[in-house]
Amino acid sequence: METPRPRPPYLLRERTRHGATVWYVRKGDGPRVRIRGEFGSDAFMAEYRAAIDGAPAPPAKSAGTASIEWLIRRYRDSSAWLALALATREQRENIFRDVIKGAGDVPFSAVTRAKILDGRERRLATPNQANNFLKSMRGLFRWALEAELVAIDPTAGVKGLPIKTEGFREWTDDDVAKFESRWPIGTRERVALDILLYTGLRRGDACRLGRQMVKGGIFRIKTEKNGVEVIAPILSPLARTLERGPVGDLHFITGPRGGPLTKESFGNWFREACHAAGVPGAAHGLRKAGANRAAENGATNAQLKAIFGWTTDAMPNLYTRKADRARMAAAAMSTMERAEYEVSISILVDRHAAPESPAGIQLVTAASTPSGNVTYYVVVPFDRNEIGDLAAGAAQEVPSSIAAERRARSLAIEHAGAVAFSRTGDPSVGEFQDATIIAQFGDVALDALSE
Repeated sequence: METPRPRPPYLLRERTRHGATVWYVRKGDGPRVRIRGEFGSDAFMAEYRAAIDGAPAPPAKSAGTASIEWLIRRYRDSSAWLALALATREQRENIFRDVIKGAGDVPFSAVTRAKILDGRERRLATPNQANNFLKSMRGLFRWALEAELVAIDPTAGVKGLPIKTEGFREWTDDDVAKFESRWPIGTRERVALDILLYTGLRRGDACRLGRQMVKGGIFRIKTEKNGVEVIAPILSPLARTLERGPVGDLHFITGPRGGPLTKESFGNWFREACHAAGVPGAAHGLRKAGANRAAENGATNAQLKAIFGWTTDAMPNLYTRKADRARMAAAAMSTMERAEYEVSISILVDRHAAPESPAGIQLVTAASTPSGNVTYYVVVPFDRNEIGDLAAGAAQEVPSSIAAERRARSLAIEHAGAVAFSRTGDPSVGEFQDATIIAQFGDVALDALSE
C-alpha cells in the first residue's frame, strides 16, 4: 500500500536514539498511543483509527506467533539490528516492507532455501536489489538461528548475483587537476575535494569530520558504516586547504549557509561541482583513487585497512593485486628489450646551462647501450634544509610518464615539492635532448639538482 499523503491528523513521528522510527497518536493533551503496525499498511491504519476513536487496538492477525512479519518485528528489537548502521537499517527496512506486503502472514518455518533462491531470481533484472534482498534475509535468519527461533538458516550457501560493473568511476590525475583548476583553494568545493582525496573517508564520514576530531595534526573518526575508528594525519595539502577555508567548526564541509550537510545532499551538491568542472566523477570515485595511489606506492593490506576503515582483506586485496600486476608488468616489459648492457642513471645539472633552465637537466650513463633512442622518466623530491633552502632528494626512475606524474604528486604530499621529467636520447653516444618537465608540485628548485 502506498504511504498516505498528507499525514493523517494527530499522527506523530519520532526517531529513537538507536535510529528507529516510531509512530504515536496524540489528541490535544491526551495520552500518547503507540502505533505498532507497518506505516501505511492496513494494520497500521486499523491501529490508527482505533487510537483516534479511543478503542482498543485490533488484535494482530497471525503476526503474533510464527509469521514472517512477527519474526521481522522481533529482529527489529534485537541488538543485532541496532548494531547495524542507520543507512543499512533503512535499506533493509525497504526490503522487509516488500516481504511483509507479499508474504507477511506466511509462517517463517515455511521459508526454505528454494524460497530464498526464488526471491533472488525474481529480482534478476536488478542484481544490486537481488543482493540486498539476500543480505537482508540472511541477517534476519542468522539472528533467528542464534536466538533459537529456527533450526536451519535457509540463506546458508546461497550466493549473491555477480555485478558486471566496476562501480563508481575512479578519478584520474587529470580529473583532479581539472577540478582544482575550476575550484581553487578558498572555495567550499575545494575543501570537499581535498578532504575526500587526502583522508580516504566515505562521503558520510567526510561530512562529519570537524575540528573537534583533530588533535596535534591527527584526526580520529569512527566510521558510520562499520564503526571502525580511523586514525590518520592531516596531510599538508589538506592542512593548507583547511587553513584557507571556508570551513565550519564542528563540520569542515558546510552548506552555503554554513550548516552541516547530510551525505545525500552532499553527494548531489558535489556531483554538480564535478559537472561544472567537466569531471565525470563522484565522491566515491575519489576514495577509489586514493586507495589505488596508496597501493601503487606500496601500502600493504593492513595499511589500507587502517586508512580506509575496511574490516576484511577483500577490498584491499583488489587494490594491492592491481598494483602488483602493474609493477610486475612494468618489470616484465624490460625483458622484451634487447639490452646488452645495464645502464645506471644519475641526475646532474649541466653547469654550462642557466640554473633555472630545465634544459640543464641531463642523464649521464655509466655504460652504453646499442644505438637507438631511449626515454628515461625520473622523479626528484625536494625538502628544505636547516636554513630553509630547497635541496634535491634521491632521484627515482619510473617506467612511464603517467607513473612519473603520480609519483611526483605523491612525493609532494610528504615533501616540500617534487618534479617529474623525461629525457630522450642515445645512451651509446651520450647525446640527449633537452629535458621535458612532465609535472611539478609544491616547491621545487631545479638549480638544487646540482648540489
